[in-house]
Amino acid sequence: MRPKIKKEFENLVNIYKLGNIDEAKKLCQSLLRKDPTNDFLLNLMGLFNQTAGKYEKSIQFFEKALHNNRNNVSARNNLGNSFKYIKKFDKAEEIFKRILNTNPNYINSIINLGNLRVETNKISEGINLFKNGLKVNNKIPLIYLNLAHAYQSIGKKKDAENILNQLLKFDPSNTKADKLLSSQINYSEDKNHLDIMLKKLDDKKVSDENKIYLMFAIGKAYEDIKDYPNSKKFIIKGNELKNKTYVKRNNYKNLSKSIINFFKNFNLTHSSKNQDKVIFIVGMPRSGTTLTENIIGNHRNTCGVGEINYLGNLFNMNIIENNEINLNTIDDFLKTEVNTEYFKFLENFRLDNNIPVDKSLDTFWYIGFIKFFFPNAKFLHCKRNSHDNCLSIFKNLFDADLEWAYDQLDLANYYNIYVEMMNFWNDKYKGEILNFNYEDLVNETENTIKNLLNFCDLEWDDNCLNFHKKSIPIKTLSAFQANRPIYKTSVNSSKIYEDELEILFSKLS
Repeated sequence: MRPKIKKEFENLVNIYKLGNIDEAKKLCQSLLRKDPTNDFLLNLMGLFNQTAGKYEKSIQFFEKALHNNRNNVSARNNLGNSFKYIKKFDKAEEIFKRILNTNPNYINSIINLGNLRVETNKISEGINLFKNGLKVNNKIPLIYLNLAHAYQSIGKKKDAENILNQLLKFDPSNTKADKLLSSQINYSEDKNHLDIMLKKLDDKKVSDENKIYLMFAIGKAYEDIKDYPNSKKFIIKGNELKNKTYVKRNNYKNLSKSIINFFKNFNLTHSSKNQDKVIFIVGMPRSGTTLTENIIGNHRNTCGVGEINYLGNLFNMNIIENNEINLNTIDDFLKTEVNTEYFKFLENFRLDNNIPVDKSLDTFWYIGFIKFFFPNAKFLHCKRNSHDNCLSIFKNLFDADLEWAYDQLDLANYYNIYVEMMNFWNDKYKGEILNFNYEDLVNETENTIKNLLNFCDLEWDDNCLNFHKKSIPIKTLSAFQANRPIYKTSVNSSKIYEDELEILFSKLS
């Protein structure tokens, strides 16, 4: 390599490491024009596109890199991740396994295959992979965090706590671990961890990004001990910091108008011969959807698959462009076998012919399309007091990328759009969506469960009432709440926050 080119490569790597992504991307493109077959540059361009959510384009770059150097294990591993992101789990698994067959200690593929196992509810297999990863390298924080998540998803609270404490022992600055640990600590019984987090917050070396995790965790801790003034202060500050991290590009109002106008003008009826049933649980985050999935998913004839977001991703990739339905692609897409592809994807979850219970967050946008492709689908719409629901969203830091969740006005606007969409679907498909209240599920549990099962054409099953004794894997923020008997303390909890969240509450439908 010529000295000048070598220096440019070194400069590119340094810029990338410093996080100057736009500058690094421009330099990478410039270098590729000089050396279009360089597998390192092609892999890096794939990563730029992957980070931007342009997964199909990233796949093209990774495949070009491998075409020029089949031994580029980094490009192959990244290719597996891109297939994972577009829900092609079989291809992703094949790639990770191929890498590990050649190099059993390649840590990135150990982690990625473990994540894939957890995502498809094969939790014990994922846990074993993470444990193997720790044997290869026990100084990678991500392995500890992923292992703790996996333990939490199946209710193994003590195991999760032990792993997080191990991580904090050698990496005490890891505020993600603090946040994860806070979700399972009752601070009214032990304030030691709260004191530790407060000291970290005063450390000038802690970045604003890492402070976000501390803010939400400390807010939760103060709420546990009923110190509401401090709880509100830290939760509001955490939201302010998190909201600053977003460059908001989605026009949700435009999307809702586009979908509503489309279904006002078209009456879709499907001639699908596939009569398989799916139960879709619809609602906002923190509205009781996870609890509902845990109840219905424990029926002997069903299987909860969680927030797989397969259909939402598929619709977004194929028929949504610039926050509108793409009328140029919609006709061809409606001729595809989405139903068949969906059930093929579900083979990753080992359903044993049981009815899948899909609790994907974005379902409420696409009910009309889902009814078109799944004529026998059942929709359970879990509603909650709007103030309680939005407060619960505002108090939590989500793993999912919810850009609307951390600003009072953005949250209120999104919630109102959700209400508008559900009103439209209920009006269009009268009697085909079961709307029920979270508060009824809490206060009149058995009767509400009976209504849910009747609507889904399912016989009574005691497992639904005793769901907490045999929990399905829960990989959301609601893991510990949904893995315990029903409790009522969250009903009307928003009254404490009325003054601080006046902007939010005053704008809600």
